[in-house]
Amino acid sequence: MEINDLIDLTIHDITSHGWGVGRFESGDGTGPVVFVDGAAPGEKVSARITEVKKNHFIGELVKVTVPSPLRRQPPCPYFDICPGCSLQFISNDAQFDARVHRVSTMLERAAGDHSMTFEKVKSPEEFGYRTHISIKCEHNGNDIRIGFTDPATKRVVDIPSCLLIPEWATPAYNKLRNRITGLGVALPPRFKLRLFIDHDERDVYPVAPRGPLKRHREVSSLLNEVLDGFPKPKTLKREMLGVVLRIHPASFVQANYFLAHKLYGHALGLVEATEADTVLELYSGTGFFTLSLGPAVKEVVALESDSRACDNLERTAVEMAEAYGKKYKFRSTEPSINIVQGKAEDLTGDVIDKFKPSIVIANPPRSGIHRKALDQIVASDTIKRIIMISCDPSTCARDMRLLIKGGFVPDEAVLIDQYPQTAHMESIVRLTR
Repeated sequence: MEINDLIDLTIHDITSHGWGVGRFESGDGTGPVVFVDGAAPGEKVSARITEVKKNHFIGELVKVTVPSPLRRQPPCPYFDICPGCSLQFISNDAQFDARVHRVSTMLERAAGDHSMTFEKVKSPEEFGYRTHISIKCEHNGNDIRIGFTDPATKRVVDIPSCLLIPEWATPAYNKLRNRITGLGVALPPRFKLRLFIDHDERDVYPVAPRGPLKRHREVSSLLNEVLDGFPKPKTLKREMLGVVLRIHPASFVQANYFLAHKLYGHALGLVEATEADTVLELYSGTGFFTLSLGPAVKEVVALESDSRACDNLERTAVEMAEAYGKKYKFRSTEPSINIVQGKAEDLTGDVIDKFKPSIVIANPPRSGIHRKALDQIVASDTIKRIIMISCDPSTCARDMRLLIKGGFVPDEAVLIDQYPQTAHMESIVRLTR
């Protein structure tokens, strides 16, 4: 095939970008894979080849010859230009099925000969579920764009409204846009803000993007006027399955407000820890698992790079110690909750050597568990179980393969529908040895 060739395809899957996946069938029944933006699983389409890659082709949708009965008019008026959502053109049920098929297939391939069971948890809401969004701002003279970055062009696409944030938060988003537009050229030519959406109190906190150090959250003085009138960022207390977490608007929080408790609950159910276990919570954030398991196991170690998250975790653990009537000695070798601030790739080996955990719970960023940390986990002779929470099935599958090579066996997985309208899905995988 060459560029501009017109071909017919049957779409059978979706990519991580939400593109339809088809295979051009040649005379022997096989052929190259073609990705087509805007095509739904189960549809027959005509596409024009626009790019030739090493292992696949990119096609432009020309016509849907046999549409899916689940195709719909996208509810968002900006769907065609916004890089945020990719699957609004099919029903919520069809999206869920497509995501489950894609993620479970990738994890099953990674598992190889090992049999896995899958539980699927659907989001109760398809819109208005986000707890935070990242807003990108770009201006060139009077051309001001406020929205999301197009990964293809690296340019900001102006998006006046977003259905993924709740309706009650839309006025705050509009207010922020008006402030930025009003100041215009007085602001930096490119900058970004994180909007933390507090569903419980119905507040919106604009903050600088999160980072491992406090200085990463400092907003330029040029933006003070933009943020004036919004609630000042502060640490919030929120209850999660009986544990009170301290959450700062700049720190990590699960993206789907309606599913966070189910995600944590399912992961906790896979841990199966006893009072003889020592647990390492890797990429711990505000430390839900550390706080939940602390009173029930021999020892817990939380490893996290975010200094504010570590501070909040320690304060909460002290309060819990008083409530449980148990003394926690931080950063000690006695049975306790231990908090270690630093990068997983730098400190996992030292933590394993010192505390000799038997169970690891890891909730890494989209890039997955750092290879250095994985190698230390595999090399340990004390770790018998690992529970991975992942928002990217490709990096999860990659990490699974390395763990399987190191003697771990996957047995159970839970697929959490954290990101309706996109091709993404959260997965929880347990491996034991």
